Amino acid sequence: MFETASAQVFNPVTFFQENCALCHTIGGGASLGPDLKDVHKRVDREWFVRFVLDPEAIIDQGDARALAIQQEFGGIVMPTIEMSRTQAEAIFLWLEWESSRIAIERGEPQTEQLGAGSAGAESLPFRSQFGEPALSTRELTPRDVALGKNLFQGEQQLSNGGPACISCHTISLLGGLGGGKLGPDLTGIWERLGGRRGLEAWLRTNPTSTMRTVFGKHPIMPEEALSLVAYFEQAKFSEPRGSSSGLLQFILFSVAGACILLLVMGLIWKDRLRGVRRAVVAGAKG
Repeated sequence: MFETASAQVFNPVTFFQENCALCHTIGGGASLGPDLKDVHKRVDREWFVRFVLDPEAIIDQGDARALAIQQEFGGIVMPTIEMSRTQAEAIFLWLEWESSRIAIERGEPQTEQLGAGSAGAESLPFRSQFGEPALSTRELTPRDVALGKNLFQGEQQLSNGGPACISCHTISLLGGLGGGKLGPDLTGIWERLGGRRGLEAWLRTNPTSTMRTVFGKHPIMPEEALSLVAYFEQAKFSEPRGSSSGLLQFILFSVAGACILLLVMGLIWKDRLRGVRRAVVAGAKG
């Protein structure tokens, strides 16, 4: 346990579990963000604290390390999480400790000690819970694909009232005019985010400023995220469609509709115009 400046007890384990574990592991490999095992060996405490307190500001300053992380993870910027400087420092110290205990569990050579009596994994009271991503591992089913399609297209509302994906995005699975154009085309999102693990974390954490604004108070539920993941996976098996196909269809439909409308209007007004001409001609002769 660590104490904040306000003398309230701060538990970095609980904080990490609630705010970080969806995007980061400690020894389980990269997910939507980097693996944080041995992060104390890669960056110093001051840089870590400044970055987690305001990641976007550090990137805007042109920090080379922050820019490299952003590029490595597909341009995603870590969201700003409310915490104090003291709490950020506590998390850094805890990550150092947790990295060492995971190394002990795995029998890795130790250059640092956790303390007296920590020579082996048998001395640890319990195993670390952060060596694997905090994401579902259940098999995705055709039912998930069907539900994901309904959620994407707005045929079924998201549980917390968030807008349907189609409001802003399109995907190759859609026919006709496709979806919205305000956000990026999600056809290749599976590959861009590294498959199921990165995509599920992305849907559940709202890592972009736009998604935080839209879904901050209306988060996507875990099972809904899984269904959308299953639907996005289907997109990688579909035949890509040209980005202009929907616009071309729209133009063709518009031209055809305009022609039909002109034809109907001509039929309606044909007899009326003849009647007006007869009256004008009759008046002229009289």
